[in-house]
Amino acid sequence: MKYEIKKGGMIFHAAHRLDEHAGLCSNLHGHSYQVEVTLGSDTLDIMDMVIDFGELKPTIKQWIDDNLDHCFIYDVNDKISNELALVLHKHKLKTFAMSTKPTAERMSELFMEEFTEMFKGTGVFIMQVVVWETNKARSISNYEPSSV
Repeated sequence: MKYEIKKGGMIFHAAHRLDEHAGLCSNLHGHSYQVEVTLGSDTLDIMDMVIDFGELKPTIKQWIDDNLDHCFIYDVNDKISNELALVLHKHKLKTFAMSTKPTAERMSELFMEEFTEMFKGTGVFIMQVVVWETNKARSISNYEPSSV
């Protein structure tokens, strides 16, 4: 892509557990995740921008807040997490089901897919998604031209 922009600092708080993990992550625990997205385009819009940064809040940030902020993210294949999710649903508490383990790698992949769909047909492409699980640990998913 000829032009790229980055939008970072999109924070959400969530809990998860990693079934079959040999360490502490098999326990229910939470993170203050931070998301950074790189968007690209071969052309600029009428305002000479890839996209106005202000347009990212009602799209990308809103999707994150609506779906993941302050929720329990769980793997539908994990029996314990499913039991937890049932209790949370009973009390009308927020959950998000994934068909994979809710690792930072799978979350960055999920964001890449969801955000790519949001901008389909606009000439703006999601080039990279970085998910910071802590201030020292991150996962990165990159644009693959064959998948668009």
